[in-house]
Amino acid sequence: QVSASTDGFLGLRSGDRPPAASSISDRGDVAIVCDGSVVLIDPSGRETTVPITGIRFLALSRDGRLLAAATADRVVIVQTDSGITTAEVTTGGATVTALEFNGDDSLIGIGSSDGFLTIAESVGGNEVVAITAHPERSIDGIDLPPHQPDRAEFGVRTIAFDPTDELVATGGLNDVRTWSLDDGRLAVCIADVTGHG
Repeated sequence: QVSASTDGFLGLRSGDRPPAASSISDRGDVAIVCDGSVVLIDPSGRETTVPITGIRFLALSRDGRLLAAATADRVVIVQTDSGITTAEVTTGGATVTALEFNGDDSLIGIGSSDGFLTIAESVGGNEVVAITAHPERSIDGIDLPPHQPDRAEFGVRTIAFDPTDELVATGGLNDVRTWSLDDGRLAVCIADVTGHG
């Protein structure tokens, strides 16, 4: 039912263009950004528009009750049923490159182009831990310019929480790292996941 609604939505609102961003919850809610609007589609096919513009990334909480929407350097978390903002987190000017809720939806992981991972409360936005996760400054020995805000391929590219919420994994340009949520310490690093060395 959701895929039929999603296909209908895309056909009605965006023609042949793919959505700019999308996310799906564990219960089947879908969030899509098309033509500057965020549209939520619940499992029954009911559509609701959320008034947030300039979206680059989306993440729906597992239960479908919260939507995290990232603009260039800011993440806004809203309740999907009311549109009420529960948190707002900024990245200090770096581009948001990844978003992910933890297992019970109480935390949001925010990755940015400067290599930082911020873990914040999904209600209130208080920072729990900030980690310098993937501060790549060179590729194959070639130094990168110090600030590239629109280069989403650098910094934190992916985020995943373990089921116990004790660890969080991040993927960078060339490696995967696992971090303790208690104190932000590096637990494991798997280097050179590109297969180039």
